[in-house]
Amino acid sequence: MMIVLANALTGFLLSTQGWSEAIAGKGIVTTVTKATFQTEVLQSKTPVLVDFYADWCGPCRIYKLTVDQVAQDYVGQLKVVRVDVDKNQRLAGAYNVDELPTTLLIKNGKNFNRWIGILGKADAETEIDKMLKTAE
Repeated sequence: MMIVLANALTGFLLSTQGWSEAIAGKGIVTTVTKATFQTEVLQSKTPVLVDFYADWCGPCRIYKLTVDQVAQDYVGQLKVVRVDVDKNQRLAGAYNVDELPTTLLIKNGKNFNRWIGILGKADAETEIDKMLKTAE
């Protein structure tokens, strides 16, 4: 089954994979590694949503669309990054990522919240809004 969506960025109809690539191509979602995690996430002045995923993970592929939509909705307020656990096993281990997908919300270099599995867009946005409203 293929899901087809209208992409607001381009105005064209794209498969969900095309949507994700279009958003990632616009620089809204960044892939980080152990080498870039410190700078991109922990030292970020902007709060960060970290999506730990693997290409072979079916739920991760489903959740990717939600993460991409959240990234688009919070441009300028939230940095959204992805970590491929297969390529960054030590980083995943450092954050106790044992199940996928795992999402972290990090603000001022500190863990604010975390969830495991697929969270709906509205629920994810509720958690993000809590973080954005918190002073520290």
